[in-house]
Amino acid sequence: MDSEPGRGSTFHFLIRFAAVGAAADHPLPSHQHLDGLHALVIDDSAVTRDILVSTLAGWGVNAVSAGSGEAGIKLLETASQAFAFVLLDAKMPRLDGVGTARIIGRLPAERRPAIVMLSPVGSRDTDSWRDAGIAGCVDKPVRQSELLEAILDALGVGEPATDGGGVQARHAPTRSPMDILVVEDHPVNQKLALAMLEKWGHRPVLAQDGRDALEKLSVHRYDLILMDMQMPVMDGLEATRHFRARETGARTPIIAMTANAMDGDRETCLAAGMDEYLSKPIRAADLLTLLDRFAPARGGGSGFDYATALAGEDREILEIVAEPFIAFFPGEIVTMRTALAAGDQALLRRTAHSLVGNCAIFGATPMVQAARKIEKHDPGRDPELDVGALISVLEEDFKVLAVEIREQLARPAPG
Repeated sequence: MDSEPGRGSTFHFLIRFAAVGAAADHPLPSHQHLDGLHALVIDDSAVTRDILVSTLAGWGVNAVSAGSGEAGIKLLETASQAFAFVLLDAKMPRLDGVGTARIIGRLPAERRPAIVMLSPVGSRDTDSWRDAGIAGCVDKPVRQSELLEAILDALGVGEPATDGGGVQARHAPTRSPMDILVVEDHPVNQKLALAMLEKWGHRPVLAQDGRDALEKLSVHRYDLILMDMQMPVMDGLEATRHFRARETGARTPIIAMTANAMDGDRETCLAAGMDEYLSKPIRAADLLTLLDRFAPARGGGSGFDYATALAGEDREILEIVAEPFIAFFPGEIVTMRTALAAGDQALLRRTAHSLVGNCAIFGATPMVQAARKIEKHDPGRDPELDVGALISVLEEDFKVLAVEIREQLARPAPG
């Protein structure tokens, strides 16, 4: 310190700051997928709220704000239009960002938005944030490019991450592209669904309602159908019943989509002929899981997909479970044959259910599909299904799968 009476003092000091990376030297990614979406900004700073709301408006987002976690949760619970995403300040008095995120995670599915956390540099807590359901994070002071990329990634329509900056790693499907019919009447939901599917390399086609879907299905065969439940002209349940009644050949998977998730809805969908059920807003990770589950089998071998297996599990985990899987599988085949001969449907379904999960670990989609058919089979409704033949298919595919697993794990680990 230098001080001179009557003139004042000069203070000299050093402060250590965390390093902030240089601004990216590239233009903003396209924000077209955000146009028309509804968003909520939760931050105790009025200045920050105003800046973020203005920024989002420039990208076509209808944004509102709240000055506390409690006020934000109330808006999420009562707003007439569900929010697609929330920008959430990590450091707030009383109820902080993580606490707010945990409460948001307990809201009904149709009220749960994607969450992007805003935090001071160097204060990220990746593990607890992931546990709280936070999809992405951005350092303050917020840069527009980083914010836009984080929002797009949280919604599942951004470019794949190339570094470890995100809270959650996201993997695009490694399987062959699929022809997917998207049956949806809402323009914003249409845009998001098509954007996600196109980003993952699929070939989506849009139908505006159930009747439009039936017309398109009459002239083209799709690998999978995403079907909204509530639509004008013809709703998803009626369209599914009509389609199943006239369907020939292999069964086309139909995944229901609804914003009004209620007890019994899933059972209603399955009874109408649908195969699975997604609550809106659609989350990229949930949709990816179902696309992978219902991906069509490819010719040749067991369908073992090592790349897909490694997308979900470490190599060490696969090495640990491979030999036990290979050892117990033949016994499961014997159990299913015994249960089939004795008419023990409970044991048959329970064993098949176990095989669905175990085969999925190794990306053996054809085996997963065969086991699932056995698990879901109702002899009263479908007496013509040859369950014995499906068990034989599983047995033969397993022989190929066991060889493929051992060959793959015998190779040096990549990298």
